[in-house]
Amino acid sequence: MGLKNDIYKAFEKNLGEDFVNATEDSKNKVDTLAEDLSNAVINFITAQTFRVDKLSMTTDKVKTKPIKPIMGVATVGAPAPHAVNPIPVPVMDVSIFSMGVDANGGEGSNPVNSGKTQSDISEVRLRESDITGR
Repeated sequence: MGLKNDIYKAFEKNLGEDFVNATEDSKNKVDTLAEDLSNAVINFITAQTFRVDKLSMTTDKVKTKPIKPIMGVATVGAPAPHAVNPIPVPVMDVSIFSMGVDANGGEGSNPVNSGKTQSDISEVRLRESDITGR
């Protein structure tokens, strides 16, 4: 089943199978019309601009690792060299944001299930104001 076949079946249903299949010429005419309408629909849809109306983003948190303070760094200053007191670096939560989503449902850089969940719940639509070629 495809678009052309669906259109052909719609004509058969509307006009009647006997009318469509009455002659080889009538079958060819309906087949040609179904092909032309199928191409017109495909051309219309592919000419449109689709926009993302909803895109789910992954957020995750990781903890930084503790860093051992640097001890006894000598600096030059007036009037004589002196040492800087060590500065401890605390463990902190750091947010990770990833929007890796692709046509296959996932994109490798997304840390949560490769983006499959975000792809499945995201939405792309053709907006009424963006329709061209009416």
